[in-house]
Amino acid sequence: MQTGISAQASNRKLALKILKIIKTQTAFFRIKVAILVLWILTFIHLVFDIGYFGIKENLSQKLILIVFQPIYCFLFIKVSENPESSIYFSLVLAEITNAVLVYYTYALTPGNESIWIQLAIVVTFVYEGFLFSDYLSLIIFSLKQTLIWVGAGVYYNKIIFDDPIAVGMGILSLPIFYFVAILCDYAKDMEMCESKLKVEQAQQKISNIVEAISDAILVINSEFEVMFSNSSAKDMLKSYSIQEYLIKSKYHRRYFPIKNREQGIYNDVQEVFKGKINTETNFGVSENNSEFTEWKGKLIDWDGKVSMIMSGRNVTKLLMLEKESSENAYKSTLLRTVSHELRTPINAILAMTQIIQLNDDISKDIQDKLDIILGSCNYQLCLINDLLDYAQIVAGSLKISSTPFSLYTLLNECLKLISIQLREKPVELKLLLKDIPLEIINDPHRLKQIVLNLLSNACKFTISGSITLEANYTDNLLTIKCKDTGIGIPPDKFSLLFTQYGKIDSSFSLNPQGIGLGLTISNMLVKELGGEGLKVESDLNKGSCFYFILPTKDHIDEVKEMKKMTCHMDIDFGVRSSCLAKRKVLVVDDTYFNIMAIVHILQSEGIKCSYVLNGYDAIEKIRVGKYDWVLMDCEMPIMDGWETTMKIKEMVEKGEIKKAPPIIALTAHSSQEIRDKCLGAGMDEVIVKPCEKNIVVDVLKRFI
Repeated sequence: MQTGISAQASNRKLALKILKIIKTQTAFFRIKVAILVLWILTFIHLVFDIGYFGIKENLSQKLILIVFQPIYCFLFIKVSENPESSIYFSLVLAEITNAVLVYYTYALTPGNESIWIQLAIVVTFVYEGFLFSDYLSLIIFSLKQTLIWVGAGVYYNKIIFDDPIAVGMGILSLPIFYFVAILCDYAKDMEMCESKLKVEQAQQKISNIVEAISDAILVINSEFEVMFSNSSAKDMLKSYSIQEYLIKSKYHRRYFPIKNREQGIYNDVQEVFKGKINTETNFGVSENNSEFTEWKGKLIDWDGKVSMIMSGRNVTKLLMLEKESSENAYKSTLLRTVSHELRTPINAILAMTQIIQLNDDISKDIQDKLDIILGSCNYQLCLINDLLDYAQIVAGSLKISSTPFSLYTLLNECLKLISIQLREKPVELKLLLKDIPLEIINDPHRLKQIVLNLLSNACKFTISGSITLEANYTDNLLTIKCKDTGIGIPPDKFSLLFTQYGKIDSSFSLNPQGIGLGLTISNMLVKELGGEGLKVESDLNKGSCFYFILPTKDHIDEVKEMKKMTCHMDIDFGVRSSCLAKRKVLVVDDTYFNIMAIVHILQSEGIKCSYVLNGYDAIEKIRVGKYDWVLMDCEMPIMDGWETTMKIKEMVEKGEIKKAPPIIALTAHSSQEIRDKCLGAGMDEVIVKPCEKNIVVDVLKRFI
């Protein structure tokens, strides 16, 4: 409150200071006009007086006129030499004129007093009353005028007290109305000065803000003349004109609608000037001497001319940070993904190794487990090779080694590895070969990577139906196609498939894992092997076909027609009894390696195991069955582990199930962020894969 009062007092002092300056300027102008007018009028009066009365008659009036001539001339010279003294000369002039008019009114021309009285009022108001700026001065002035005119009237017997009440009220009213009239004039002047002060203060604030802004602010007209510029704009332009600067600048990133790709920002500004007032435009980012500036513009009316206010922001550091951030984000995502994807097969390797160590003889059951270990290792190796090859391709150091090999054997190995991922999925795996030589010459390692990536991609996005791998050899050209009956891809999303991190929104909800490098790497490898890259054909909700064509030599001139092949695999779990027998667990995971690994661990303890491949199926299982634990993966298709957990908790709240079993996260993510997310979703504990058998068992025992 005190601060507000202090600010008001300070503003009033500033307003008085402004008023004083205005009064000084006004007084100077009024004095100059008055002296000149009075000198002319006095001269005319003297001439007419001599002409009418003659030289000898009316001497007193002539004497006054003759004396006033040099006085007016002296005042005029002095005022012109020192305008600051105008206030004092104005007071002197008003008092002299006031005295003369009193004498004229009561002594010289008593019959014409109304004229001189009116003139006296005007003169005193115009040349004296306007100067006062405090109440005491106003009171003194009002009393002074009353005393002069009433006193002179009494002295010359011009005021008659035949009605003392009326005369007294008139005399009393005179200083009051003098005071009120000048006070109102003073109040109006103060209001004007305070308003002017506010405008000046607002302008100063705006000016300070504009100057403090690091953006370059300019106002230019259609001739590219700078009407206004802040210091940042001046620093940016240096010795260049705005026209020269814009012509020299080149687009780094363009927002302006493209009519001519060769057109620069200078031409775009000219184009905008053809628009209407208030048209706003984002031009884009221009580069000049390695400095990047983002330009915006708006057409305005500036002093009656169509002009443009341009704002240029230096984004050099921002672009550098953006680039660094993008690179860092890529590295972080890559590391997280590598960590997660490598942990997944390692978990299976560790689990199966523990089971093998418990067996005395290698039986068929053990052989199946060894197959799983081999599949996990190959899967892990494929992931690692993808990442390594990607780095080598980007660095331009990838080496291609062409050797003779059996394409039939290679494709079968790929199918065998992928078939493990398709267990318990209603998806048929097919292989169709036509005119394939016994051996071809190419890089088998790179070719296998491409085929595995295509099959793995089809496996992830195909819930039911079939996946068909076709190979055809004609005129030294090898064509390989991977067809599926999955979710399909909209045509407008094809361009995202072979870009880094290119993931389609619908595919992300179906399968959130991975960062979208598989197809990118495969596309690069196809080009490295001499092809034109991956091609795609797709119908939304019907399926997709990815294919490529490679120049390939026939090593042995022998063609063998292969017929349709269908692959099916069954799951066989062994059961071992232990002290935890009769307990039931539901394993929820979308990766078959993980399911087999954890199920074998649990069955070795006599635990009864059920499993599902996604959260939606888990909810249905829990709705109709009773389980002692739920081991929940986090990232899964259809419904992830976090959402599944929350829905199970909601089922308890709604009374759909009596009690939720303990939900234990089993994830390959090791970060605290993921752990917090799991616990926040309602999970009871978190186990990070890969893990020792005793860790899993100990956690389960805690929730018995």
